[in-house]
Amino acid sequence: MTRTIIIASLLLAAACGGSKPAPTTPIADPIPMVENAAEPTPVAEPATPTEQPVTEPPRGPDPAKVKADLLAAEMTAYENVKPLVGQYCASCHTKGQKGAKAKTLEHFETTTYPFGGHHAMEVGKNVRKVLAIGGGKPTMPKNKPGVVKGEELALFKAWADAFDASHAGGAHEGHGGGGGHDHGSMNHGTPPQASTKPAVPVKATAPARFDIIVTKAGFEPKNVTVPRGKPVILRFERRIERTCGTEVVMTVDGRKIEKDLPLNKPVELALTFRTAGTVKYACSMDMIRGTITVQ
Repeated sequence: MTRTIIIASLLLAAACGGSKPAPTTPIADPIPMVENAAEPTPVAEPATPTEQPVTEPPRGPDPAKVKADLLAAEMTAYENVKPLVGQYCASCHTKGQKGAKAKTLEHFETTTYPFGGHHAMEVGKNVRKVLAIGGGKPTMPKNKPGVVKGEELALFKAWADAFDASHAGGAHEGHGGGGGHDHGSMNHGTPPQASTKPAVPVKATAPARFDIIVTKAGFEPKNVTVPRGKPVILRFERRIERTCGTEVVMTVDGRKIEKDLPLNKPVELALTFRTAGTVKYACSMDMIRGTITVQ
């Protein structure tokens, strides 16, 4: 009986678990959710800076050119006043003249330009002082102080101004000569270079010039006409050896003028005729004569 129960149990167990279970479908792992990455915001390329043209700093004036311009203006002014220097200054400050003493020549000498002498570089200041340019009482020319005025005085002033401008601008190189005085000397060894810009003009009017020759016939031309109130230059030249004609004499506006006429050496008289009319001139012996008409 017991055997029967055991067999029955085995059969029942076989019936319940003998067949294989149906295969199951495996569950796949879930697909991970991937968020779409945001597209990167494009970064703007830095703007290329606009290249500015390189501007050179403005150049200053060429020192050599500045000095050349100053000297050119000075020489122009001196050429205008040169006849007046000969008329009023040469007797005491030019070698060979009657009044040219050692002391006056040492002070400054007008034989050549630039002037020599201890105070040659102070000539602008001296001219203003002795001619009372700008005020004061004139002390020159010798024995005739105050005679230089009007257009003649303007020519002297223009020269003094141009001279001082050259000196202040370094156009006169310094030196240690002149009897212990160190006032500088002009560097006129090299002619001034032509300038693209005109130098400061000298406003004084250049004098009109008239040539008068002493010949066998006398003064030629005998008669000349000059403008009233304006500076003129009478240039006399004696070209013949004769008893008369060695000197010219005239009176201009009450002032007597006497000038030696050496043979074959031109002599210039810088004058301003202020009174309309006629002025007679002659040799010292009054043998040859001429007439100057002022109008």
